[in-house]
Amino acid sequence: MKASHKFTFSILHWSRQAFLFAAMAVPGFVFCQDAHFSQFNEATWWRNPSLTGLFKGDLKVNMQHRTQWGSLATPFQTTNLNIEAKTPVGRGDDFLSYGGTVVHDKAGEAALTTTNFLPGITYSKSLGENRNRYLSLGFVGGMVQRRFDVSKIRTNAGFDGSPDEVFNNNNVTYWNGSVGLSYSGALGQHPDDNFYVGVAYHNFNKPKTSFYKDASIELAGRYTASVGVKYALTDYSFINLESEYSVQGDFKRFIAGGMYAVKIGDEFENPDYIFQFGGYIRWKDAFIPAVRVDYKQWKINMTYDGNISALRTASQMRGGFEISIGWQGFLSQYSVVKDAPRQPIY
Repeated sequence: MKASHKFTFSILHWSRQAFLFAAMAVPGFVFCQDAHFSQFNEATWWRNPSLTGLFKGDLKVNMQHRTQWGSLATPFQTTNLNIEAKTPVGRGDDFLSYGGTVVHDKAGEAALTTTNFLPGITYSKSLGENRNRYLSLGFVGGMVQRRFDVSKIRTNAGFDGSPDEVFNNNNVTYWNGSVGLSYSGALGQHPDDNFYVGVAYHNFNKPKTSFYKDASIELAGRYTASVGVKYALTDYSFINLESEYSVQGDFKRFIAGGMYAVKIGDEFENPDYIFQFGGYIRWKDAFIPAVRVDYKQWKINMTYDGNISALRTASQMRGGFEISIGWQGFLSQYSVVKDAPRQPIY
């Protein structure tokens, strides 16, 4: 059998194991983990639901889009809509954050598509009377739909005349959920001095994902640990350092880096512009330069993955472009969040 025939046969083998057809375009690549983002800190519900609500304002909306592996074959494309709102509860220092995320992922020549509809809720308990210190517990869960395009499947029958594969089912729907715990707060008196640490467990119900209704095929749990520190250098500049480590089955991912920020405007606590630039490293995978511009409540963030993995030669070191556009702030000058003496902020 020719090499191309073996490759096609190998793809079908993985499809029967529900690792699904996202691997079609890239030999040796097994797409058995959750979607990920280089701008991991923008996909809050997706990374750790307990990290929602850590912003100045009572509403935050963010849309991000990622395109990957276009230099090799059909690009993998992932889009995320993240919505967060928060309100004080109890005596005013505790907060309830709510909202959700829609994550849409399309991969490979067979157009394997996974769409997650995940509403969520987080409770942040105040632990300090004179400064921001919060312990937060968050949950996100909902429906997931996964499908592929049968018309785009190529089997051995097209090469050697063997019996064609029969696909009785090309979509599957299941429920999924994640839970997270975090500790966050102020490091000093300056409003830009903040930190967070958090852990999360995703796919805790281990949903069945097989197109062949094989009960032994399930989505592996994903463990995530996150750390972030923001520190003011002057009233008009700060650095932001963040890292994340995740494990899902045999797949491990570590990303870390930071941004340097400069503010422009008359008030350093409410500047007109914030310009940020820096970069991240995804260990043994990619170097990721990053640029972000904030204008009042609006922001745009752009990153590009420079491939340093085993595929760097075939991809010519080209990985993926990612962009996010967002808005955050107060919906009214009379916002109860704006008047709160303390609130979760990063």
